[in-house]
Amino acid sequence: MSCDIRIKSALKVRIGEAKSLPSKSCRILPGCPNTYCVINLDKEELFETETVYGTPCPFFCEQFEFEIPRAFWTIGFHLITTDTTFSVTNHSTIGKVTFTKEQLTKIPNKDQWHGLKSVKCDSEAQGKANIGLCIGAEQESDAVILKVRLKECANLYMSNLQRVQPYAVLEIVGPNNSTRSRAQVTKVLRNSSNMQWKNQVYEFRLCDILKRCENDLSNLSLKVDFYHHNGMFRDGSFLGEVVASLANVTNTWSDRWFFLCPKLSDITLQPNHDLGSLRLKIEYKEDHILPSAHYKPLLDLLVDSISNTDPEVKTISNTDLVTLR
Repeated sequence: MSCDIRIKSALKVRIGEAKSLPSKSCRILPGCPNTYCVINLDKEELFETETVYGTPCPFFCEQFEFEIPRAFWTIGFHLITTDTTFSVTNHSTIGKVTFTKEQLTKIPNKDQWHGLKSVKCDSEAQGKANIGLCIGAEQESDAVILKVRLKECANLYMSNLQRVQPYAVLEIVGPNNSTRSRAQVTKVLRNSSNMQWKNQVYEFRLCDILKRCENDLSNLSLKVDFYHHNGMFRDGSFLGEVVASLANVTNTWSDRWFFLCPKLSDITLQPNHDLGSLRLKIEYKEDHILPSAHYKPLLDLLVDSISNTDPEVKTISNTDLVTLR
């Protein structure tokens, strides 16, 4: 029996300490940088620790416990230093430890050291995109045409920017990105984090690329990269990407929301041992809550079991089960 299941996620984390941070981030000079740790949900900053002053092995020993309010791609822990040598506070990121939702469910509830990874803009993403797909054919040549309808995006985010000016680059790719079509670029949407392209449709002729992929549509995917427009040139900052398989695309429009993901090549980025490591204790909980109607048979059974007990047992009206009903 299908039903709407509500998923309630919560995270409890203890940030212990860091060690072996690079020496260049802690000069033994007046005004040496100070270190703190930031907890990010995708790109959104949630919490930060107190600052630990002037040491390459900062000891934090702080605990955070919170509910996760929305769907997410990664939870990240960024180590950041501040430098006030020239009377101006500069913040720079040493490295990060990140976990996908799937990885969180497999982490044992105990203190563990995690190597820091380099921070790259391509390795972080947030937001979602509504994209429609449809397969058609040209009337004159019967060539296979993929139609892509880019409707809107939501919750795009960039650090230190109040407004995102996004545009998208669309292309068809084969297995392992070995085959690519000619890319198409959307217009820039300015000054909005929730934006609409007004159902703009883009078409791709698949004849040539299908020949290079054994005429099998399941070998092809639509890749949409989203960028923030920087100034006059379209050399933008990466926001996230969507990769959608064409295996089940039909000749009728199918629209759905896709979460933006980091660049696939950066998800498996290995820790850089020159950056140091961070000790964390993580406990991730995920509860699946059914609609209240599904619990009624259980409540009825509990109430009946109490009502059939010895009369000296307190009455049902005084139990919490009546309240639950």
